[in-house]
Amino acid sequence: MLIEEDQAKVKIFSSAVSLILSEIHANIKKKLIQSIKDTLNIGELTAVLVLNTNITITIQLCGCVAWLRSLIHMGAVKTNEDFWDNVDVKLVQMHLLSKGNLAMLNKAFINFLKDDHEHYGAPKKKVADMTSLTGWQVELDHASKANPATTTTEEI
Repeated sequence: MLIEEDQAKVKIFSSAVSLILSEIHANIKKKLIQSIKDTLNIGELTAVLVLNTNITITIQLCGCVAWLRSLIHMGAVKTNEDFWDNVDVKLVQMHLLSKGNLAMLNKAFINFLKDDHEHYGAPKKKVADMTSLTGWQVELDHASKANPATTTTEEI
């Protein structure tokens, strides 16, 4: 009986987490789309995305956000219900094309950031570099450098 009760609690918890994450994804996508209409620069957009969080805006984060916005701007992914699945496919493609070469991936994200500056303007405020951070944001950056095709969650 205890296992059945625990399974029921796990199911309720999983459903709640799934709903929250779906809402977060929908909110991010909505803000990305709106930023194109409002022509927010990458600093402004990233600030909107991390509002009310403990996330420090970094060059690396801005590069990732610029990449996401470019997928919409260039029509590389549709903004339908499959948006995040398509983003995952594009990210795996980038990892495969770079053959796990972090310098190549970093250069790609920097290029997306430069293109974003050309379309929407450069940020007015200076952003942090990952070298100035500590804690979970550094760990997340480290985990994001793993090859998704060959890395398991245990390795991260």
